[in-house]
Amino acid sequence: MTSYSVSPALLFNDSNSAVDALESARQNKDLVYIAIVDDSNKVFASFNIKNITPDTLNPEEQARHFLPDEEIYETITPIYHNGRFIGRLFLGISLEKLNHEINQSRLTSALVSLGIFIVGLIGVFSISTIVTKPLHHMAKTAEDIAQGDLTKRTVVSSYDEVGRLATSFNTMVENLHLTQRELENINRTLEKRVQDRTKELQDEITERKKTDNELHKSIQRQTILLRSLPMAFYTADVSPSINTTWISEQVEQLTGYKPEQFIKDRTFWASHIHPEDKNNTLQDYKRVLFESTSITEYRWQCSDSAYHWFLDHTVLIRDASGNPKEIIGTWLDISDRKKSEAEIVNWKHRYELVVASSGQIVYDYDIKTGAILWSGSIKQVLGYDTNEFSGGIDQWSELIHPDDRAEALRLLEIAENNISQYEFRYRFRHKDGKYIWVLDRGFFISDVQKKAVRMLGMMQDISKEKLAEEELRKLSSAVEQSPVSIIITNTSGEIEYVNSKFLKVTGYNFQEVLNQNPRILKSGETSDSEYKKLWDTISSGKEWRGEFHNKKKNGELFWESATISPIIDNEGKITHYLAVKEDITEKKILESQFYRAQRIESLGTLAGGVAHDLNNVLAPILMAVQLLKSNASDEKKQQWLSMMRSSTERGVSIVKQLLTFARGAEGERILVQPKHLLREIEKIVSETFPRNIQIRTEIPKSLWTISADTTQLHQVIINLCVNARDAMPTGGNLMIRAMNIILDERTAHQYLEGKPGPYVVITVEDTGMGVPKNIIDKIFDPFFTTKDVGKGTGLGLSTVMSIIKSHGGFINVYSEVGHGSVFKIYLPASEIINIHEAEEDRLNLPLGNGESILIIDDEAPIREITKGILESYGYNVLTAQDGTEGVALYTTSQDIIKIVITDMMMPFMDGAVVIRTLQKIDPTVKIIATSGLAETDNITELRSENVKAFLRKPFQADQLLKVIGSVLSDQISDDT
Repeated sequence: MTSYSVSPALLFNDSNSAVDALESARQNKDLVYIAIVDDSNKVFASFNIKNITPDTLNPEEQARHFLPDEEIYETITPIYHNGRFIGRLFLGISLEKLNHEINQSRLTSALVSLGIFIVGLIGVFSISTIVTKPLHHMAKTAEDIAQGDLTKRTVVSSYDEVGRLATSFNTMVENLHLTQRELENINRTLEKRVQDRTKELQDEITERKKTDNELHKSIQRQTILLRSLPMAFYTADVSPSINTTWISEQVEQLTGYKPEQFIKDRTFWASHIHPEDKNNTLQDYKRVLFESTSITEYRWQCSDSAYHWFLDHTVLIRDASGNPKEIIGTWLDISDRKKSEAEIVNWKHRYELVVASSGQIVYDYDIKTGAILWSGSIKQVLGYDTNEFSGGIDQWSELIHPDDRAEALRLLEIAENNISQYEFRYRFRHKDGKYIWVLDRGFFISDVQKKAVRMLGMMQDISKEKLAEEELRKLSSAVEQSPVSIIITNTSGEIEYVNSKFLKVTGYNFQEVLNQNPRILKSGETSDSEYKKLWDTISSGKEWRGEFHNKKKNGELFWESATISPIIDNEGKITHYLAVKEDITEKKILESQFYRAQRIESLGTLAGGVAHDLNNVLAPILMAVQLLKSNASDEKKQQWLSMMRSSTERGVSIVKQLLTFARGAEGERILVQPKHLLREIEKIVSETFPRNIQIRTEIPKSLWTISADTTQLHQVIINLCVNARDAMPTGGNLMIRAMNIILDERTAHQYLEGKPGPYVVITVEDTGMGVPKNIIDKIFDPFFTTKDVGKGTGLGLSTVMSIIKSHGGFINVYSEVGHGSVFKIYLPASEIINIHEAEEDRLNLPLGNGESILIIDDEAPIREITKGILESYGYNVLTAQDGTEGVALYTTSQDIIKIVITDMMMPFMDGAVVIRTLQKIDPTVKIIATSGLAETDNITELRSENVKAFLRKPFQADQLLKVIGSVLSDQISDDT
């Protein structure tokens, strides 16, 4: 019997292992039964248990003893584990064979004695009948023999029957004596066999004790080993709830809870599983009933209230019939491992983020196989997925630009042979077919023979750097060819660089100014305080702007507008100063003339006001003098009244002259072609305005003529352009447009001074700061200005308004803060071709058929006038005062609305947001956008938003109706 298997089997409740261990003991034929009983006196494993009586399993400790029938020798031994009693071992040994041999000897002796007794009786009777004496002697001998003395013999006195009887008696006694000796020998042999067997049993018991001791020591070693392991062992039943039936002491070290808490409370283990892991963990435990084993990881709340990660490995134990019997498991705290895994994942994620954020491609080139493993930003840089980049070294070389391929391979071969760094800049083909510039750096790994076996490297997109180099080259060329002077000095003010424009303007050559201070240009016209202010500004890291009255090499004075900025390195330290200067001498002359004209215009405006009041004063005086003179008879009074009339008429004449000056009517008006005047103005502003203002014009060849004074009209447009310039201090776009329009009765009502008829419209549009709505109605008032003190009098726009009105026209302004301003000058046209045909075209404008059109605009007059025009032409019109109301109205009336006309500049929700919102509601919605500030770029953007058409404010009725007709018929053109 493999006794060392009994205690662990009992310890782990593995009855199958115990039965297997007992099977080997059955080979001993003298062993009647074996039984292992647990500490609750319940049979754990056995064979031939039917031979065990209830008394045998008495839990009281018993010594070894013989059963009453003396056929079985029984022994009982307690089983301990770590000093704890866990059960008993019962052995029953058969003595039947030994008793059988002893009984056989006894039976033989009894039979022999019985035979002797019978023969003696016969002899006695014979002697009694034949001869008494021999028989008596024989009887005496028989008595002695009956007493056990088999050495006695009867006397043979004759050879008759009695003698023969005596001889036979002696022979029988002799035989009996021999038999006795044989029985004694047999008895001694049996005793010897019993003694030997007893010694064997004692040896077996001693060996069993030795085995038990070894088993106990083995169990102790296993227990110490198990206790030293950082895990808990447990058993559980096979019920669906999987209740813990036993758990090892290590659980207290792992969790802080005692084993008894797991046994007493069946829900203790499950109630401490993390809520997020509970469902999956219980499912894994139930799966062990079908799959015989399960490994799961989950978080479990220990006594410190913290959740620890545990690895739970369970195994299903089955009985001899294959039915589930018990679950055995191990429980290991893997929190440190989980933390390490998280750190590894974190570091891996960081590495991937670093590689991804660096924008680099990482590769591993196996030189022997030619395979290349790619990772990193290959998708972002080259457009390929990693699986598309599996062609190895051949694919890599194929994607290199043909002009760079040979050199790339040559340098790679050199680096490989020398085990040196590989570095090369070359063009590499993107997935879209275009080539990008890359910087390729690789490092080789060699074997023990100093032969390169692998190459690890990184590939970086340097297209931007290459572009920057090209841009730098262009910038250098642009700086050199710049129309403004550029100077770079060190922090001491010594010149290190000047461009060609500087040399051209000042008359110096490069060697004459190198290492010189810009003070060589000083003329003495600029104060020292201004220079000190300049140095204080730039030395503090700020930019300085101002003007200098400098002196050229030849002594000629000139004006310069300068911007001087510090050049700061990455550490925030000033290393150089950059000066950008423009020769503004001609501009100064023009400004002087312009300011002089402004002052004259201001006086004219003032004179106009005075003349108006004087006319009101002189008119009643002149009428009263005439009345008094007709009624006066005295000659003297007549003379005085004549003098008063003459003086009054002279005053009226003077006032008339003042009015003429105030209106700017310096001469007779003539027919003027505006395009020539506009071209001249374009040239002036292009040459005098800052370079950061882009000037564009749209002047058609077929402009109508107007009746105007060219000087006054020139003054008007220049004034508006200058205002636009001042509204764009950091640069922007200035657009000058002209066009022919005819205002009909309904369209003319959109403007306060508008009258039906043909007009030439001149537009001055900028992208500057714009005019707030709360002051836009005041900009034409005399002496109202938004400019700083000393930079404007407020008479400019009032003069413009006066001149335009004197020409029979009107001016309209549209502005949004931050989006610029649009000034439109409407001047009556004097020459119109085919005006009758145009009017006929208006009579033939497309009519509506009851289609519903939604108008969204925050200007009430525009909404009402547009609504009136459309309703008069057969359309049904809905209006909304802002984008929010418009979207809500479209949502409720989507089925009937055919076109939405929306303004682009509105509060709360502007036109762009309205358009995108409407398209989400209905992708097929037809939209016409309107604005007073739109440019070509805006129109292109609106086209991309699927806007059908765009109308620039103010639009005419015929434009609106034609666009609506085209949109309804899906025949809109790109130039609308």
